[in-house]
Amino acid sequence: MSGAGAGRGGVAAADPLAGLSKTQKAGVDQVKDFTSCSDAQAVMLLKAVGWQVNLACDRFFNSGSEGGARAPANASAQGAIAISLFRARGARCSLLP
Repeated sequence: MSGAGAGRGGVAAADPLAGLSKTQKAGVDQVKDFTSCSDAQAVMLLKAVGWQVNLACDRFFNSGSEGGARAPANASAQGAIAISLFRARGARCSLLP
């Protein structure tokens, strides 16, 4: 058995987007755009947090290997840039150092 989508041994790889609603697929796209993770990682992260995009992205960057995804090597620098931009716009948040 061979053909499009056939994996090792002729078994088709499962599509992580199969069976998802249009809204869920849009969430997967948002998580992928923000984190550069795979479809499968995005679906796993979203399922773990009840399909909340912001929490899935947080989990991606904060969980290391626990969430099945690793933060990029420059995640700390990205966070520092985000905080700088946040402050530059005059925003205040009690959670920031």
